[in-house]
Amino acid sequence: MAASIIKISRHFSLDARYRFVTIRNLENFYDNRNMIYTDITYTKGISRFSIMARGRLQRQFYGSMNNENLISYRDYSRTKLQIKYKINYYLSPYISAEMHFPINNPLRKTFDQWRQTAGIVYTLNNKLKFEIFLQSQELTARKNKKNNYITAFNVYYKL
Repeated sequence: MAASIIKISRHFSLDARYRFVTIRNLENFYDNRNMIYTDITYTKGISRFSIMARGRLQRQFYGSMNNENLISYRDYSRTKLQIKYKINYYLSPYISAEMHFPINNPLRKTFDQWRQTAGIVYTLNNKLKFEIFLQSQELTARKNKKNNYITAFNVYYKL
């Protein structure tokens, strides 16, 4: 992932990011996905708590799709709300909820994905952080509605 972050004020920031991922398809092969997105984020601290509200516009490009009836990209509006509690300098557990709204998908006229996440961030120093989380992802407004449960371990290094 590559990112550029601009702090607009004490509470607002603007991000522009690029992400490359591979997703396993039904034939057990991997498809490439390229995403570019921009975020506007509002963060407010209240004692040991912090509240973050984020709006994201995302364009996801689909690689290796040979069917001419399928669109080569999808645009999404994604809204997220997160509450974090700072136990000390090192540990910060959090919970969050996120909604995905397709902008250019004629088959989906409403939110098509909901995510709920619980995790914890461990800050080693001002350059290195670790995160582990459990996420419930509910796919809606689709033929095959399903829930996915995701666990992840992330490492963040600030250059």
